[in-house]
Amino acid sequence: DAWVKAIDRIVRYGSKKPTEYGSEMIELSVVNWVAEEEPDEPFIPEDWPKELKSVIGLESEEHVHAYVKSVFIESKLPQGSTYTYGQRLRAYPITEDKQIDQIRYVIDKLKESLNTRQAIAVTWNPEIDRDIGHKSSPPCINLIQALQSNGILHFFVTVRSHDMFKAALLNAFGLRALQKEIAKELDLKLGKLSITSNSAHIYEEDWNNARKLVQCAIWERPPNMKWGDDVEDPRCIVLVRVENKKLVAEIMTREGELITKIEEDTS
Repeated sequence: DAWVKAIDRIVRYGSKKPTEYGSEMIELSVVNWVAEEEPDEPFIPEDWPKELKSVIGLESEEHVHAYVKSVFIESKLPQGSTYTYGQRLRAYPITEDKQIDQIRYVIDKLKESLNTRQAIAVTWNPEIDRDIGHKSSPPCINLIQALQSNGILHFFVTVRSHDMFKAALLNAFGLRALQKEIAKELDLKLGKLSITSNSAHIYEEDWNNARKLVQCAIWERPPNMKWGDDVEDPRCIVLVRVENKKLVAEIMTREGELITKIEEDTS
C-alpha cells in the first residue's frame, strides 16, 4: 500500500527530466515511504494483471524469496557481478583479504546498548564505486540504520537513486528480511521500515503501466469519506471552529493537551 501511494505521488507530481542514459524519467526528490504492518509473507494482490506482476518482480512468493536470498542474504559475490547488497552488508571489502560483516556489527552494537544510534551499515565503497559510472550502476541503497525504541526495532534506509516501479518493491522485501533477521536475534518486535528515496523516479518505458496501476488502485475508486484508523494522525488532533468571527485552529496532543492555537479573521 505504501508503495502504491508513492507511485501515485510520482505520477501526479513528478518532474520530467533526462537521465544519464539518454532516456527520460519523472522524478520526485526525497520521498519517504513507511511500511509497518507487513505480513510475514510478501503480499501479492490477486487482481493485479500477470504482466504487471512480472514487471515489478512479484510473479510469485517463490520468486521474491529467491531474489531476497541471492541479493540480500548471501554474502558471496556472484561471478560477473560488481556487487550485491548481501556482499556489501555481510562482506564489505576493506582489502583483498579483509571484509567486514556489517549485519553482525549492527547486532553486536545493539546487544552492547539497545539505545545506540551507531547501529548502521553502508554499501558505498568510494574506491570501487567512483569509477563504475555507466558500466554498471553502483549501489542504490546506501545507508541502513537500526534503531530500537520501547522494545521495537525500526529500520531507516537511505536510497540515492530509486527505480520505484521495477526495483523498489523487491528491495523493500529484502530490507524487511534483514530487519526481521536482526529483530529475531535481539528478541525485539518488528517495527517500521522507513525508506527515504532521494531520487524517486519512474523511467519513461514504465509511465503507461504506472498510470494504469494508480488509476485502478486509487483514482477510479470512490474516496473513503469515513474517518478511520487508516487516516487518523497518530501525532496530534486539530480542532477547527469559528469563534467571534475568527477562524480558530487548536492543535492538541492525542490526550487533548493544547500545543498551539492559531487564529485568523474570517472577514
